[in-house]
Amino acid sequence: MMKVPYILSQGGSYYIANLKPRWIDFDAGQLMNESMDDLAAKFIQYIIDVASGKKTNNEKYDVHGIAIFKTLQDRSNGIAFCM
Repeated sequence: MMKVPYILSQGGSYYIANLKPRWIDFDAGQLMNESMDDLAAKFIQYIIDVASGKKTNNEKYDVHGIAIFKTLQDRSNGIAFCM
């Protein structure tokens, strides 16, 4: 079976990109400090680099499946939700 690279991007810079740098390929949380146009140009260049042979994190670290769960707590009734 052929392995296909995938690009993981997220927007919560501190929580995921900084705590799990081997998971995230592109930190969209940079939008807090950069313009959308500049960040879009960086993302497009990253996609071009991957298409040209640059390895994504799943290829570098031999990760072929990942599940990220986010737990939200409804403070009114104490119920936790997983998304």
